[in-house]
Amino acid sequence: MIVPSHHDLITGLQQRDPQIVSWIYETYGPRVYHYLCRRLGDAELTRDAHSEVFIRLLERATHYEDRGLPLTAWLFHLARDQAANIRRRAGRFVPLEAGDTEHDGDPETLLAPQWDWEHLQYVLAALPDHYRRVL
Repeated sequence: MIVPSHHDLITGLQQRDPQIVSWIYETYGPRVYHYLCRRLGDAELTRDAHSEVFIRLLERATHYEDRGLPLTAWLFHLARDQAANIRRRAGRFVPLEAGDTEHDGDPETLLAPQWDWEHLQYVLAALPDHYRRVL
């Protein structure tokens, strides 16, 4: 398939043209996946977020208002929002490892390294890209 024009991409997406939707997913899907992977740092969360971004793209296509920006701007905006939502939700829950009795059941001692790691991931994800690259 040749590279569709911006207008063809938007029209095809709004009409859910299988060829256009497939082209968008195959062309931009890997870039969105890598972006989410850098933001989330977890393969399972990344896969879930990646799927959700493209679901939202399809759901919201009929409401898309063309302002002359490339489709990728909207796609990465959706990805950024999805990553932020996942990080916000993930901060509310701390997974416990089954069978870890090394610390005699003291939850604070058991979870301290996990909290430190999650806090570090959160702080790093909040930094601008050029600072993250340096670190």
